[in-house]
Formats: sequence, structure tokens, C-alpha cells
Amino acid sequence: MSAILRPASVEDLVRLLRGRKRPVKAFDLSAMPESLEHTPEDLTATVAAGTSLKTFQRALGRHGQWLPVDPPQFRSLSIGALIAGNWSGPFRYGYGTVRDSLIGLKAVLADGSLVSSGGRVVKNVAGFDLLRLFVGSRGSLGVIVEATFKLAPVPETIRRLTCPFASGAEVAAAAARLRRAGIDPAAIDGHNLNSRGQVGKFCYLELGLLGSSADVSAQERRLSTVMAFRPSTARYHESFWKSRATGEVACRSVAPAVIGELLEEAAGRPWLARLGNGVVYIADVAKRIPRQPAALERRLKSTFDPDNILPSIPGVNGV
Repeated sequence: MSAILRPASVEDLVRLLRGRKRPVKAFDLSAMPESLEHTPEDLTATVAAGTSLKTFQRALGRHGQWLPVDPPQFRSLSIGALIAGNWSGPFRYGYGTVRDSLIGLKAVLADGSLVSSGGRVVKNVAGFDLLRLFVGSRGSLGVIVEATFKLAPVPETIRRLTCPFASGAEVAAAAARLRRAGIDPAAIDGHNLNSRGQVGKFCYLELGLLGSSADVSAQERRLSTVMAFRPSTARYHESFWKSRATGEVACRSVAPAVIGELLEEAAGRPWLARLGNGVVYIADVAKRIPRQPAALERRLKSTFDPDNILPSIPGVNGV
């Protein structure tokens, strides 16, 4: 029977895995000490994987910096879970995913070996770029215990805007129209949910503008010449997808140019679209076929964990 390991330190985790024969179901790193080494002048920080993203962002914010990721469950998400799950939010379009900010990582492998990749400076080219293998691996290759990130200045102004449309195809067409007009917000999402988290009468185009107050104001003026937006104060659609993250959610990646067709097919079911990235989440998918690991994933798993001590390779579900 598989177990949940709750190590008290990195050394304890190494001891628990070294020579282990029984599989591990999951890891709870909440008892491990939190640590943070922040170098504001270099825009970098190193943090223990058990530290919550909320705590990390608050510490960085005291120096006017942040890790530019905004997953919906940031209050409860740990740094290790953020990386292992490759979680992201609306600002993924403007800032990329956590993979783009990660410059160093330490992990404990299935045999108890403590390995590291990357470093603590942005211009680091030493060794193989193994750290990105762990992004989205869900603990199947190793247990992340420490990470180093390059950071970004906290934007002076964040403005969220919304505009209703009659269909998903219209939302996708409006997003394309903005791009043709040279308007490039930091977040450009679409969804079909009302404030109760149910499929509503309208579909919505959601924008996020970041930057200096003058820059954001200039972007709003340009937007007003293309279509009418109103302020958006809620992120209820993001909260909905947090609750659905372990449910029946299909994740599809398509070219942004054909997203409208996919959204029309999903009419009547809850959906959320990262319109700039071509990523669409569709809930309540009937007869969903689980994703099967690719051949490369299976080879990586057999190399890093030949005895299948760590959790199995996951399917895509909500990320």
C-alpha cells in the first residue's frame, strides 16, 4: 500500500527515500522549515518548496517585486505545488508560466539523491537544463525542495476590464480584432460563466492591463476606440476553475485562430479560454478519455524512477 510521506527536513526526506521499496502516494512538505533568500538588486529569490505562494509574494512585495504568476488558488498553493502542477492564471499571456521564471531548482529523486540544476543568477549556463523537466511533473520524477526565480517589479497599476458577447465565437473574434489593432494586454481571457459559476446568458472577454498609471490609461484610451469595456472587479470565473481542477475538465491546446470553433462546440458547458495562448478548459466533458503519457514521458519516468516509488505520471487535468 502506498503512503504519504511527511518529512521534517530535506535530510529527513533523503533518509525516507533512500533504499525505499514501497511506493509513495504523495508528499506533505508542510512540516519542513520555510526559507527565503531574496536579492532585490538582482531581481532573484530562492525559496523552500514548502513555503506558500502567498507568503512568498508578500515578502517580495515589501521590496516592490513579485513572481509574475497568478494561479487562482495562490492563497493555499505552495511553491513546490506551483512548479510541479505548472499552475498559472490570466497573466500567463503577458508573463509566461512559472517555467519562464524558474532559474534554479533542487529536488530529491526516488533513490534519495539530492540533485540541483540551474543556479541563483539569471545568466547561468552551467550544466544541463534539467530543472524544467520538473515543471508540471506532479512529483512523478522527484520531490522539489527548493527553487530560485527571476522576479519582476510590481506593476504600479493593474486594471481588469470585461465586455459581454452573445457567443464564444464572438469573444474569440473580438480578441483577434484587438490583436490586429496592435492592442496587447497582459491578460486576455474568455469565459461563459455568470457570478454564480453557472453557464450564463452571455460570454465574456476579460482583459488585464498592467504597468505605470500613464501606460495603463493610454491602453484604455486605445481600447475605447475598438470596443467598449467596463471595469471588472471579480475573478469568480477563476475561482470556479479552482474548484473544478480535480473534476471533469478537459484541457485543449489549439491555434488561437481556431479557438472560436472550439468554443462553439462547447456551448452549454462551462469553459474558460486563454485566448492569447490557445489553451481552453472545458468542464463536464461527457465520456472524457484520460490522457495517456507520451513515450518521452515514459522514458523519463523509467530513468528517474525505475522502481516506480514516486507517484505515477499524471494526465492533464485542469492545468
